[in-house]
Amino acid sequence: MTSTASGKTSSDLTTVPAGGGSGSKCKPEPLPAGVPAGWIEYGNWSCSCRFYVPGSRDALPKPLVWQTCPDASLGYSCKYLASADTSGVYSIGVYPSFKLLKNGAAVFAINHPDEDVPGLLRNTHLVADLDGATRFAMMQITQATVEPRCALRTTTGSVGDTRHIIEVDGDGVAPGNWNTSAARGALGGDIDVLMPDVLARYNAPSVYEWSCNAAMVVSSRTPDFEMRAYPWSMNTSEVVTSAALDPDKLANHDPVLVGDSIFYQANNDPYEGIDIWTPKEGTRPFIRWVGDATREAGSFGTDGIDMAWRYGERSDISLRDYSKVTLMTAKFTTDPNGVKAKPVRALSEGDHVAGKPVAVGCGFAASTNDAGGEMWGVILLARLADGRNWSFKGTKTVRYDRVLGVTCKEVVIASIVQQQTTLVRVAIDSLGQGEPAQ
Repeated sequence: MTSTASGKTSSDLTTVPAGGGSGSKCKPEPLPAGVPAGWIEYGNWSCSCRFYVPGSRDALPKPLVWQTCPDASLGYSCKYLASADTSGVYSIGVYPSFKLLKNGAAVFAINHPDEDVPGLLRNTHLVADLDGATRFAMMQITQATVEPRCALRTTTGSVGDTRHIIEVDGDGVAPGNWNTSAARGALGGDIDVLMPDVLARYNAPSVYEWSCNAAMVVSSRTPDFEMRAYPWSMNTSEVVTSAALDPDKLANHDPVLVGDSIFYQANNDPYEGIDIWTPKEGTRPFIRWVGDATREAGSFGTDGIDMAWRYGERSDISLRDYSKVTLMTAKFTTDPNGVKAKPVRALSEGDHVAGKPVAVGCGFAASTNDAGGEMWGVILLARLADGRNWSFKGTKTVRYDRVLGVTCKEVVIASIVQQQTTLVRVAIDSLGQGEPAQ
């Protein structure tokens, strides 16, 4: 990576050297009501905005549980995330993150807003195995009648391999509440380390979104759409792209990190395409036709074995809809000339090309059907080897929002169950024989 001045990577962002999690930097204060037994304060972010973490692994929250979905009319096997204590729906924030690991296991990161303690509002950031233990937890506590001056947030890229990252809004010092404060930053590290490092601090009006994997941390800044890659030491960085550097002046979003490579969506009406960055080759068009809006690619996803994306064609670029949209696949590569694309299945004409990454895992690809016309959500699942595919719908009780991931046995979906946002798992073998390739 290109070296920059240590501790400073742009005019509004300051990186923090590795090791920013080795003990609180604040004078200890009595723990407030609502902090679980065995937890300690985390004062590395701000002495005016203290968070709380388990003091040992024994103090981590109980493993979450999965309950059968309440609507028998679904016609397939479905489970929702539930509280270990009450078995009720375990509500989560709007940007959960999911990662299928190379060994076939999976982890997810969520924020859990908890109002079960009278007079208090607790927000807990969790990283947990899909089937198994909680790996990491951090809590924020405020009086229920007071607007929080700081907040923890997940993003869709919050968990990557064995690492994770947490966005922080507000520091309790800058004027305003968590939503209006100029002070922002990022924490992160290994998902099994209870005391995360402070990775970066920055000030609004720039807005950063963060993602990571075991190899690196990636920041995406608006309004100029500058994307940077950092090692976990945070002592260097390299500009991946920006709207000014893009050949069509396109914005970028939804980076997908695999090893030391970054795939991302480049789009700005009427152009859409997929680019790649590697330390050796820099930034290149990957599946993209620069300057051509009649052929477009987007919603790229990969598990490092297979790749999948949406491909659209139109003869008249003044028309918003495509005349043809196809789910495509190829074996994983970082060489644009090595992409051996093949169609998997046709999609509806009204489907978008650019959108959240298609979830890829164990030879399957899954995504939300944008053109399904169903207010409760329609999920599309396809087997990449032969194109056999399944389509299943939500209901008023179990409403589907966005596919987070797919394992060898299940599709994992951000959903609304009994009017609460949570996670849902749908068993692939309960969906029937499906349809042959279209």
